[in-house]
Amino acid sequence: MYTILEYFFIGGCCLLAIAALWLIANGWRRQWRNQWSPVLVGLLGIAAVAFPAAYTRIVENIDLGPREKYVDGELHLTLTGWDQHNYMVLSHRPQTVVLQMANPDVTDETLKLLNGMTKLRELDLNDTQVTDRGLSELSKLPTLEILRLRGTKITDAGFREHLLEHAGLQRLELSQTEVSSDLIADWKSRKSGRRVIR
Repeated sequence: MYTILEYFFIGGCCLLAIAALWLIANGWRRQWRNQWSPVLVGLLGIAAVAFPAAYTRIVENIDLGPREKYVDGELHLTLTGWDQHNYMVLSHRPQTVVLQMANPDVTDETLKLLNGMTKLRELDLNDTQVTDRGLSELSKLPTLEILRLRGTKITDAGFREHLLEHAGLQRLELSQTEVSSDLIADWKSRKSGRRVIR
């Protein structure tokens, strides 16, 4: 499935092709004033093709101000309470070590933006819309140690499939979820020092 930026690029390429064919069909030698329509279509195509690159550059360079800080050389990013509703900035900060985004608009789809965060150690997803499906994205985070999932819609089935075998996890917050006490006890018994807020 394509992203909206990919649709812009593909649409722009189509418009450029239409403009070129239109110009060829009308003949290059006709008077310039009769060529405005295909030229405008071509310009629109160029704008659509250029938009994804421009958008990515702008998003990548967004200054998050106090939401983004370095602690002992590690990037800590706080998006809890963020009013932008656009989490694309995450895909441009793979070096994030601590990420807080406990917002009601965070979904399983949002978690795909964490792909590539190979240093992420602590993640706060309390009171988000994350479900068992989103846990599959979290299982791909090799350095994750602390995970907060209070008030999410996760269940035993999702936890067992995606997080039970995650070797790095040490601390979990699972209050107000459907993860059972028996499964939590099983998870804790697999590695010493594990703690759960229930």
